[in-house]
Amino acid sequence: MRDRLRQLVSAVNPRTLRDNARRRKQLLRQPVERTRFVVVDLETTGLNAYAGDSIVSVAMAEYSGLAATGRQFVSLVNPERAIPQTATAIHGIRDADVVNAPRFSDLVDQIEAFLRGAVMVGHHIGFDLRFLNMGLRGVGHRPLVNPVVDTMVLFLEYTQQLGHYTLDEVARQLSIDAAGRHSAAGDVRMTGEIFRRLCPLLMKPHEPVARLLRFRGADDLKL
Repeated sequence: MRDRLRQLVSAVNPRTLRDNARRRKQLLRQPVERTRFVVVDLETTGLNAYAGDSIVSVAMAEYSGLAATGRQFVSLVNPERAIPQTATAIHGIRDADVVNAPRFSDLVDQIEAFLRGAVMVGHHIGFDLRFLNMGLRGVGHRPLVNPVVDTMVLFLEYTQQLGHYTLDEVARQLSIDAAGRHSAAGDVRMTGEIFRRLCPLLMKPHEPVARLLRFRGADDLKL
Protein backbone atom coordinates (compact mmCIF):
# COMPACT_ATOMS: atom_id res chain seq x y z
CA MET A 1 0.00 0.00 0.00
CA ARG A 2 2.82 2.42 0.87
CA ASP A 3 4.54 1.73 -2.48
CA ARG A 4 1.28 2.50 -4.29
CA LEU A 5 0.83 5.76 -2.37
CA ARG A 6 4.39 6.81 -3.24
CA GLN A 7 3.68 6.13 -6.92
CA LEU A 8 0.48 8.17 -6.82
CA VAL A 9 2.23 11.10 -5.12
CA SER A 10 5.06 10.95 -7.66
CA ALA A 11 2.56 11.04 -10.52
CA VAL A 12 1.30 14.50 -9.49
CA ASN A 13 4.66 15.88 -8.36
CA PRO A 14 5.13 19.30 -10.07
CA ARG A 15 8.69 18.40 -11.07
CA THR A 16 7.51 15.15 -12.65
CA LEU A 17 4.80 17.01 -14.57
CA ARG A 18 7.32 19.60 -15.82
CA ASP A 19 9.77 16.89 -16.89
CA ASN A 20 7.02 15.04 -18.76
CA ALA A 21 5.97 18.22 -20.56
CA ARG A 22 9.57 18.99 -21.52
CA ARG A 23 10.20 15.49 -22.89
CA ARG A 24 6.94 15.60 -24.81
CA LYS A 25 7.87 18.92 -26.47
CA GLN A 26 11.26 17.53 -27.43
CA LEU A 27 9.66 14.44 -28.93
CA LEU A 28 7.17 16.48 -30.96
CA ARG A 29 10.01 18.53 -32.46
CA GLN A 30 11.87 15.46 -33.72
CA PRO A 31 11.77 14.57 -37.42
CA VAL A 32 9.58 11.56 -38.13
CA GLU A 33 12.54 9.74 -39.67
CA ARG A 34 14.47 9.95 -36.39
CA THR A 35 11.58 9.14 -34.05
CA ARG A 36 10.82 5.95 -32.20
CA PHE A 37 7.23 4.81 -32.77
CA VAL A 38 5.50 1.92 -31.00
CA VAL A 39 2.44 0.39 -32.65
CA VAL A 40 0.01 -0.93 -30.03
CA ASP A 41 -2.98 -3.24 -30.08
CA LEU A 42 -4.97 -4.94 -27.32
CA GLU A 43 -7.57 -7.67 -27.13
CA THR A 44 -10.02 -7.38 -24.24
CA THR A 45 -12.96 -9.01 -22.48
CA GLY A 46 -15.28 -6.34 -23.90
CA LEU A 47 -15.52 -2.77 -25.08
CA ASN A 48 -15.93 -0.80 -21.85
CA ALA A 49 -12.78 -0.12 -19.86
CA TYR A 50 -14.81 1.85 -17.30
CA ALA A 51 -17.30 -0.94 -16.59
CA GLY A 52 -14.96 -3.74 -15.63
CA ASP A 53 -13.69 -5.06 -18.95
CA SER A 54 -10.02 -6.04 -18.95
CA ILE A 55 -7.07 -6.73 -21.25
CA VAL A 56 -6.49 -10.33 -22.36
CA SER A 57 -3.69 -9.75 -24.85
CA VAL A 58 -1.22 -6.99 -25.62
CA ALA A 59 1.10 -6.57 -28.59
CA MET A 60 3.56 -3.78 -29.35
CA ALA A 61 5.98 -3.38 -32.25
CA GLU A 62 8.82 -0.87 -32.46
CA TYR A 63 9.52 1.32 -35.49
CA SER A 64 12.51 3.55 -36.07
CA GLY A 65 11.02 6.22 -38.28
CA LEU A 66 8.94 4.17 -40.71
CA ALA A 67 11.07 1.03 -40.53
CA ALA A 68 10.14 -1.88 -38.29
CA THR A 69 13.06 -2.79 -36.05
CA GLY A 70 11.79 -6.31 -35.37
CA ARG A 71 11.62 -5.60 -31.63
CA GLN A 72 8.24 -6.62 -30.21
CA PHE A 73 6.42 -7.23 -26.96
CA VAL A 74 3.58 -9.77 -27.14
CA SER A 75 1.81 -11.44 -24.23
CA LEU A 76 -1.46 -12.94 -23.16
CA VAL A 77 -2.84 -11.33 -20.01
CA ASN A 78 -4.90 -12.93 -17.27
CA PRO A 79 -7.87 -10.52 -16.95
CA GLU A 80 -8.78 -11.89 -13.51
CA ARG A 81 -12.35 -12.31 -14.69
CA ALA A 82 -14.21 -14.60 -17.08
CA ILE A 83 -13.94 -13.90 -20.80
CA PRO A 84 -17.43 -13.64 -22.32
CA GLN A 85 -18.28 -15.89 -25.25
CA THR A 86 -18.99 -12.79 -27.33
CA ALA A 87 -15.38 -11.63 -26.88
CA THR A 88 -13.92 -15.08 -27.52
CA ALA A 89 -15.90 -15.24 -30.76
CA ILE A 90 -13.95 -12.20 -31.98
CA HIS A 91 -10.38 -12.83 -30.83
CA GLY A 92 -10.45 -16.56 -30.05
CA ILE A 93 -8.94 -16.22 -26.56
CA ARG A 94 -10.58 -18.46 -23.96
CA ASP A 95 -10.37 -18.61 -20.17
CA ALA A 96 -8.16 -21.70 -20.47
CA ASP A 97 -5.69 -19.76 -22.61
CA VAL A 98 -5.07 -17.11 -19.96
CA VAL A 99 -5.42 -19.03 -16.70
CA ASN A 100 -1.61 -19.24 -16.35
CA ALA A 101 -0.84 -15.98 -18.13
CA PRO A 102 0.68 -13.03 -16.23
CA ARG A 103 -1.68 -10.43 -14.80
CA PHE A 104 -1.48 -6.84 -16.01
CA SER A 105 0.22 -5.92 -12.74
CA ASP A 106 2.96 -8.45 -13.56
CA LEU A 107 3.56 -6.86 -16.98
CA VAL A 108 3.15 -3.18 -16.19
CA ASP A 109 6.86 -2.41 -15.79
CA GLN A 110 7.72 -4.10 -19.10
CA ILE A 111 4.88 -2.31 -20.89
CA GLU A 112 5.92 1.09 -19.54
CA ALA A 113 9.57 0.44 -20.43
CA PHE A 114 8.67 -0.53 -24.00
CA LEU A 115 6.57 2.62 -24.46
CA ARG A 116 9.01 5.00 -22.79
CA GLY A 117 10.15 7.80 -25.09
CA ALA A 118 7.97 6.66 -28.00
CA VAL A 119 5.09 8.02 -30.02
CA MET A 120 2.24 5.52 -29.77
CA VAL A 121 0.44 4.44 -32.93
CA GLY A 122 -2.84 2.54 -33.10
CA HIS A 123 -6.09 2.16 -35.00
CA HIS A 124 -8.82 3.84 -32.95
CA ILE A 125 -6.02 4.39 -30.42
CA GLY A 126 -8.38 5.90 -27.86
CA PHE A 127 -9.73 2.40 -27.15
CA ASP A 128 -6.26 1.07 -26.34
CA LEU A 129 -5.37 4.13 -24.27
CA ARG A 130 -8.47 3.79 -22.11
CA PHE A 131 -7.68 0.19 -21.25
CA LEU A 132 -3.96 0.80 -20.68
CA ASN A 133 -4.60 3.82 -18.48
CA MET A 134 -7.27 2.02 -16.46
CA GLY A 135 -4.82 -0.82 -15.94
CA LEU A 136 -2.07 1.58 -14.91
CA ARG A 137 -4.31 3.43 -12.46
CA GLY A 138 -5.40 0.11 -11.00
CA VAL A 139 -1.83 -0.67 -9.92
CA GLY A 140 -1.04 2.85 -8.74
CA HIS A 141 0.85 4.04 -11.83
CA ARG A 142 0.25 7.33 -13.60
CA PRO A 143 -1.52 7.41 -16.99
CA LEU A 144 0.53 7.41 -20.18
CA VAL A 145 1.74 10.77 -21.44
CA ASN A 146 3.03 9.60 -24.83
CA PRO A 147 1.94 11.51 -27.93
CA VAL A 148 -0.37 9.31 -29.98
CA VAL A 149 -1.22 8.90 -33.66
CA ASP A 150 -4.41 7.23 -34.86
CA THR A 151 -4.09 5.45 -38.22
CA MET A 152 -7.83 5.82 -38.79
CA VAL A 153 -7.38 9.59 -38.56
CA LEU A 154 -4.45 9.43 -41.01
CA PHE A 155 -6.65 7.46 -43.39
CA LEU A 156 -9.40 10.10 -43.18
CA GLU A 157 -6.86 12.84 -43.85
CA TYR A 158 -5.41 11.01 -46.86
CA THR A 159 -8.76 10.11 -48.44
CA GLN A 160 -10.62 13.24 -47.29
CA GLN A 161 -13.47 10.95 -46.30
CA LEU A 162 -15.73 11.20 -43.28
CA GLY A 163 -16.80 8.49 -40.87
CA HIS A 164 -15.23 5.68 -38.89
CA TYR A 165 -13.39 2.91 -40.67
CA THR A 166 -12.37 -0.41 -39.17
CA LEU A 167 -8.89 -1.84 -39.48
CA ASP A 168 -10.26 -4.32 -42.03
CA GLU A 169 -11.77 -1.56 -44.17
CA VAL A 170 -8.61 0.55 -44.19
CA ALA A 171 -6.38 -2.45 -44.87
CA ARG A 172 -8.62 -3.51 -47.75
CA GLN A 173 -8.53 -0.05 -49.35
CA LEU A 174 -4.72 -0.01 -49.06
CA SER A 175 -4.37 -3.63 -50.27
CA ILE A 176 -2.77 -4.79 -47.04
CA ASP A 177 -2.91 -8.50 -46.15
CA ALA A 178 -5.32 -9.18 -43.27
CA ALA A 179 -3.57 -12.35 -42.04
CA GLY A 180 -3.78 -12.69 -38.26
CA ARG A 181 -6.67 -10.26 -37.92
CA HIS A 182 -8.25 -10.08 -34.44
CA SER A 183 -5.09 -11.23 -32.73
CA ALA A 184 -3.15 -8.44 -31.03
CA ALA A 185 0.04 -9.38 -32.90
CA GLY A 186 -1.74 -9.59 -36.26
CA ASP A 187 -3.51 -6.29 -35.76
CA VAL A 188 -0.24 -4.60 -34.76
CA ARG A 189 1.34 -5.82 -38.00
CA MET A 190 -1.56 -4.47 -40.07
CA THR A 191 -1.65 -1.15 -38.20
CA GLY A 192 2.10 -0.71 -38.58
CA GLU A 193 1.85 -1.30 -42.31
CA ILE A 194 -1.01 1.22 -42.61
CA PHE A 195 1.08 3.77 -40.72
CA ARG A 196 4.16 3.05 -42.84
CA ARG A 197 2.21 3.56 -46.08
CA LEU A 198 0.11 6.58 -45.13
CA CYS A 199 2.71 8.69 -43.35
CA PRO A 200 4.86 9.44 -46.46
CA LEU A 201 1.71 10.38 -48.37
CA LEU A 202 0.87 13.07 -45.82
CA MET A 203 4.25 14.57 -44.93
CA LYS A 204 7.99 14.47 -45.56
CA PRO A 205 10.17 12.27 -43.32
CA HIS A 206 12.24 15.27 -42.18
CA GLU A 207 9.14 17.09 -40.89
CA PRO A 208 8.47 17.05 -37.12
CA VAL A 209 6.23 14.57 -35.32
CA ALA A 210 3.98 17.47 -34.27
CA ARG A 211 2.70 17.67 -37.84
CA LEU A 212 1.26 14.16 -37.52
CA LEU A 213 -0.72 15.23 -34.48
CA ARG A 214 -2.38 18.13 -36.26
CA PHE A 215 -4.50 15.90 -38.46
CA ARG A 216 -8.07 16.24 -37.16
CA GLY A 217 -7.21 15.91 -33.49
CA ALA A 218 -4.99 12.84 -33.84
CA ASP A 219 -3.52 13.48 -30.39
CA ASP A 220 -5.97 11.53 -28.21
CA LEU A 221 -4.15 11.79 -24.89
CA LYS A 222 -7.23 12.87 -22.92
CA LEU A 223 -9.12 9.66 -23.65
